Formats: sequence, structure tokens, C-alpha cells
Amino acid sequence: TLSNISQATHIPQRQYLCSMKSSDYFHLPLSLFSLLMLLTACSEQYNIAGNSSIGDFNGQTVYLKISDNGIDADCLDSCQVVHDKFNFIGDVDSVTMAIMYVGSQRLVPIFLEDGMLSIEVGHCGQRVSGSPYNDRLNTFLRKRDRISNEQWELERECSRMLLNGKSHQEVNEFYAKKIKKLAKKLEKLENDFIQENYQTPLGPGCFQWLFGQYAIPVMTEQIRTLIDNAPPCFRNHPYVRSYIRRARDNRSAEGQ
Repeated sequence: TLSNISQATHIPQRQYLCSMKSSDYFHLPLSLFSLLMLLTACSEQYNIAGNSSIGDFNGQTVYLKISDNGIDADCLDSCQVVHDKFNFIGDVDSVTMAIMYVGSQRLVPIFLEDGMLSIEVGHCGQRVSGSPYNDRLNTFLRKRDRISNEQWELERECSRMLLNGKSHQEVNEFYAKKIKKLAKKLEKLENDFIQENYQTPLGPGCFQWLFGQYAIPVMTEQIRTLIDNAPPCFRNHPYVRSYIRRARDNRSAEGQ
């Protein structure tokens, strides 16, 4: 992690094979050479260029955190926002979902995979792009944001109705009908996306982003439906398995 005020760069401290002299390769045992080649080939190298239009972020440290069990979040990387820019560079063993934080505030999920990735952070939302999984995730999140905006507009419309003389009963009936329809629309969007990606990193990753915000894991009807319809590879994902166990433990504790 670097906190150089003049430049927001992150230089991982590691030695590449390309830094070795060509003659050095012949002194490596074949098995060791093969192992080094295998490790290099299997790793995912990510390079994330970030921009922020939120002035308050300047000078703050942003973090990439990962959590396999939903309890402990490991800080994978961090850097400082300088002149509205920040940069993460590093390696992971395989495609991994991380969550970007400022302090304790969750900002945006991002899949760490090969390629030049970009993050745009602003008051109107966040955008991640630059790789197949992140592009698909971004499309889903934009659709979800539009439904959330519809819910916000509904609340404003109800306020205007009250100001124009409508009774509370009329407004409540109007709101209840509309908000129920939007809630079903949102749940269908979430369920369809996770179910379509049960067998890719997007499924468990989206599950973690949506339901990891609960302070205490709960087994809602929506989550129960997703779990019941899921193949073993999804249910056995470390985060999903941990969530199910903790939700059941919490339910058992409530019944005591």
C-alpha cells in the first residue's frame, strides 16, 4: 500500500521471472521451473484504475476486502485517493469478488480478474467495467438502480399527493399497491440474475453483495427459494454455506 500524496499508484512488491537472465533458467530444476510457470499461468492479474467525483474522498484510503465466510473480511489491497484518482494492482489465484470500502462504508463489488478494470465513484452511483464478469455485474446493478429510483420517485409522488389535499388513506392505498409491484419486480430481477449464474462466480458474488448487508443473517422467503433451487456447487460455495449455517443458528437461538 502506498500513500504517496503526489501520485496514487500501487506497486506490488514481487519478482517476475522476466527479471531473470536467460542463462539462469538452465540452473532451475525442471520441476521447479514447471511449478513457477504453472503458478504464473493460473493467477489472475488485476489492474484497477479508479476515479471519484466525490471531493470528500480525496486524501482518504480506499480498501479492497474479501470475505469467504461473511464474518472475517480480509484487506486484500488499499491505496489513497489523490486528485480524485486511485489505483489497485495485484494478483489473485482465481477470479475473486472483492468489495471496495471507504472506512466502514461499502461502495461497490468488483470481480478481480485479468484485464484493465475501471471504477467510477460518484454521488449518483458507482460503475465497474473492463472485464466480462464486471460488465455483466454492472448491467445488473444498473437495472437494479433504476428500480430503486422508481421507488424513490414513488415516495416523492406520495408526498405531492398529500400536499395537494389527498387523504392519508388514499395515499397509503396508492403507495401500497405501487410499492408491492416494484418489490416483486426487484426480487424477480435479483432471483433471475443469481439463478442464471448459479455456476459462475457471479451467482455467489451477487448473493454476498445483496444479502451480506444484513447485520444478522436471516433466511427470508427469497433466500430460501434461491437456496432450494440451487445446485450443490452454489450451496457449497464457502460464503453461501457459511450464510446458511449462521442463518439457521440465529433461527435456533431465537427459538430457545
